[in-house]
Amino acid sequence: MTIKEAVSGYSRILMNTDSPVREARLLVSYVTGMDMAEVIAKEDTVLTPKCEEELKNAALRRSADEPFAYITGEKEFMGLKFKVNKNVLIPRPDTEMLVNIACGKEKSVIDLCTGSGCVAVSLAKNMPWAKVTAVDFSDEALAVAKENAALNGTKVEFINKDIMKGRLKFGKKFELAVANPPYIKSGEIPFLSGEVRSYEPHEALDGGKDGLDFYKKIVADAELFLKTGGRLCFEIGSTQSADVKKIMSAKFENINIIKDYAGYDRVVVGELSDFSAGKKHEHSGHRSRLRKRYIDEGLDGFQLHEVLELLLFYAVPRRDVNTLAHKLINEFGSISAVLGASVDDLMKYGKLTESAAVLLNLIPHLSRIYSKDKWGEKPVLKDRTTVGRFAVDLFRGANYEQFYVICLDSANSLISCEKISEGTINETAVYPRLVIQSVIKCNANKVYLAHNHPSGSLMPSWSDTEITDKIEVALGSIDVELADHIIVGGNEYAFLSDARRPMP
Repeated sequence: MTIKEAVSGYSRILMNTDSPVREARLLVSYVTGMDMAEVIAKEDTVLTPKCEEELKNAALRRSADEPFAYITGEKEFMGLKFKVNKNVLIPRPDTEMLVNIACGKEKSVIDLCTGSGCVAVSLAKNMPWAKVTAVDFSDEALAVAKENAALNGTKVEFINKDIMKGRLKFGKKFELAVANPPYIKSGEIPFLSGEVRSYEPHEALDGGKDGLDFYKKIVADAELFLKTGGRLCFEIGSTQSADVKKIMSAKFENINIIKDYAGYDRVVVGELSDFSAGKKHEHSGHRSRLRKRYIDEGLDGFQLHEVLELLLFYAVPRRDVNTLAHKLINEFGSISAVLGASVDDLMKYGKLTESAAVLLNLIPHLSRIYSKDKWGEKPVLKDRTTVGRFAVDLFRGANYEQFYVICLDSANSLISCEKISEGTINETAVYPRLVIQSVIKCNANKVYLAHNHPSGSLMPSWSDTEITDKIEVALGSIDVELADHIIVGGNEYAFLSDARRPMP
């Protein structure tokens, strides 16, 4: 039997799956050791008798709804390989969001309801400085988790404990706790898909009558295993965010709900309040107060580090962003320098996560888009002041020199605003031919040139003057007026024609 014949025949047996041909090819890939590209490219390859027998058995199992991962015995998660069998849930892509949110600077981590160990091992891999502990009540599941820790070269401490029985004490407290607990309502399990209902362990699915039993128990004992200010990260069902947030609110603050890439609520994270001596810690409610102050008063009364704090609340689910905001301003020199820094520099020098770095880096660019949109599709640039303000808005968030051609019609309405080139932090190459092409394309009557100086200087350089002269001559040859050349530095602008005027 050739690969082509095998795929054709077994795809008919696998008609109950979502993609029969792909499933058949995957099974061929599994029994032959070929990758999918080889399976497709070498479809005339004859299978060995051993491969034929293995393929037949695998196809029969798959046609009976057995999950592919249980047939192959492995599943990829967070770019790592994990062994799986019927004693553990198959790792889901959705759970990668839990790991991404949980990854931080904590040095002690506990994973409750570890199952295959995919969360604990992934955290250990991505947080090599942390000591990771994983808990489960099933010896069989722990055996799989231990194998996965060894397979991926990580050191994880495993504890056999039923978290629903007795208090959650482990002899020490952790800075970070994560859990992907059973959260399916008991009454819904008979209605799950055949793959899940018939093969995956029900004890890893059943969250009780309302699906919330494990969340209630973990939160009830949180202060026994989690340090004050420590984070607790839960994976949840897509409709459970409000219930889980309410459960956590009794002992946690700064509770955030994070959506997965499909837009469903997937993770709830909060920070443990200080209930010692019957009072919360000194920063209790700080984030809520700062947000309310912004809603009531705006940003006018905020100090610069408080503005940065407000932004960081939405990307850093940690306790002390006040200290982080001060460190960032000290490191980069100003809040504008922080927001103007590249994602790489914010991660490298600011020690931010990628999510936090992207958020801060995004602000100036959003400001530019907002400012541009505010002008509308065809603004009238009636005078020099209007043109100057328009040019300033063009360059908001720009870290490098850029050169724009602003084309107007006879009524000074904007026809086109095209970026001709982008260069380094202090220069950009401009070719008159590109300017002429842009002008002819939109049939402009009048043109303004505009470029920025990221240094903030408004003084034109010799090259600024030279290129303006060349472009003016070129535009004159097609009977188009060069109105002026605008230089932008920060929130200020200057016209090249003013720099050329003799002093009185």
